[in-house]
Amino acid sequence: MNARTLDKDSILAGTDWGAFWRDELPDMPAPRRSGGWTCGGCNPLRADARPGSFRVSLDAPGAWCDFSDGTGGDALEWLRRRYGLDFREALETLGGYTV
Repeated sequence: MNARTLDKDSILAGTDWGAFWRDELPDMPAPRRSGGWTCGGCNPLRADARPGSFRVSLDAPGAWCDFSDGTGGDALEWLRRRYGLDFREALETLGGYTV
């Protein structure tokens, strides 16, 4: 992607959140509905052995929250924390999920 196509709002609005979270969390239980908050399984950002408190949103801009330790954010923050990416790299990665 070049600099002109890296529009954060457009990328967040056009992302297929179900596909994004399925790729990021392959052990995530199948969502019971097509939108809203759903169980994300265990949080891979920490030593989490008990699924249930880690949630991801299928329709908010990639929102995630770990209710056990109070961390959370959007998909860009997720990519930055999980893979050590800077903002631009995270935005480029997320751009691959736009529909």
